[in-house]
Amino acid sequence: MKIGIRLALVLAIVACSAAAAAELAKGPSVKVADNVFRPTSLSIKKGATVTWRWAGRNPHNVTVTDGPRRFRSPTQKRGSFSHRFTARGAYTIVCTIHSGMVMHLKVR
Repeated sequence: MKIGIRLALVLAIVACSAAAAAELAKGPSVKVADNVFRPTSLSIKKGATVTWRWAGRNPHNVTVTDGPRRFRSPTQKRGSFSHRFTARGAYTIVCTIHSGMVMHLKVR
């Protein structure tokens, strides 16, 4: 009986550790509101995933115009878009529809 309890405790600790590690690797969230990213600047560790979440009424996209690796999200009005950053450096991210929507991201 004691072995069963110990085994259950060890399995619970392993499961919690794995969930915590996955949450840390997931990374921060950026709000895509009407004509603004929130936050407008961000610093993350290499390997982190950033998720942009649409919260306004206007269509937007997430486009890297300067940085070690470029990508672009679909243009959308709702939902989310995630990207895992595997290259260190400074990224400039814009919405190509709204010229004033700019954010800066540093991957360390």
